Amino acid sequence: MSAPTVMVGRKPVSSYVLACLHALQQNGSVEVKARGRAIPKAIGAVQVLREGLVRGLEVESVDIGTERLQGKDGREVKVSTISIRVSLPEKKPTEVVREARALEQFGVRVDMARAESILENLLRRRMGIEKKTAGAQGQEAAQEG
Repeated sequence: MSAPTVMVGRKPVSSYVLACLHALQQNGSVEVKARGRAIPKAIGAVQVLREGLVRGLEVESVDIGTERLQGKDGREVKVSTISIRVSLPEKKPTEVVREARALEQFGVRVDMARAESILENLLRRRMGIEKKTAGAQGQEAAQEG
């Protein structure tokens, strides 16, 4: 699935920041595009997001290029372009358990065993370790022996 795109133009930076926040909330990522004189505004909008509003916002890619357009007088005009793709950070496994414990303090019932199981699975996926079932362990022991 491709990320939604916010095209930066003549509006104030705050308009694009809000549009990006909405897209991030809905999809987890957004692509900010601009060309010509709007490029600094696009960079500014991403910087406002990164430094002031979304802790840990990840810049996935920055692509720069040139588009060839036809000017008012019919001549070919080259215009610089930028595309910045950003996404929300992935929650760290320890944050899952920490948030569950915080919820318990406010009287929200949380299955801590389930939260710790989720943490364990996230850690395994991150490290690329598959959970072995009892049957698989037995087969490995038989093959080794």
